Amino acid sequence: MCDYCGCLANDFIATLSDEHVAIGLAARDLALAAESGVATAIRSTAQALVGLLAPHTQREEGVLFPELAAAGAAAHTAELEADHAALDTAFIAIAMGEEGALDGLPAALERLRAHIWREDHDVFPAAVQLLDSAAWVRVADHDHVDHDHADPDHAEPHHAAA
Repeated sequence: MCDYCGCLANDFIATLSDEHVAIGLAARDLALAAESGVATAIRSTAQALVGLLAPHTQREEGVLFPELAAAGAAAHTAELEADHAALDTAFIAIAMGEEGALDGLPAALERLRAHIWREDHDVFPAAVQLLDSAAWVRVADHDHVDHDHADPDHAEPHHAAA
């Protein structure tokens, strides 16, 4: 988590960063479950991770990334969205117990780690600098609407597994 630029003073960014911590802990739990080899533990921890990723991804892609793209960072947001799709696919496959899916876990965990680091240390600080006050009002308004309509018991991953 970034602690050098002041971006965590922004409530929206602080929420995303807090979610990154929870996602990182869930990823650690999945790695430990995979080491145990207990299929039910692997599936349940993967399901918990997917449950954290889904609303987080929706918040980034539906609220923050459009504003960043409009501010000239579309290439960067496209790369981050590609990460989201790949990570969703990998973790959903593990959660569903698909044969061979666990083979991709080390690469998926590393991609997740690098993705979170990039957002925390590059994207979020840049967002605070790039977005003007009107953009942050739109972010806050849109995020408020999303939370009002969210049903955490029925969260669906943003990117469906094929």
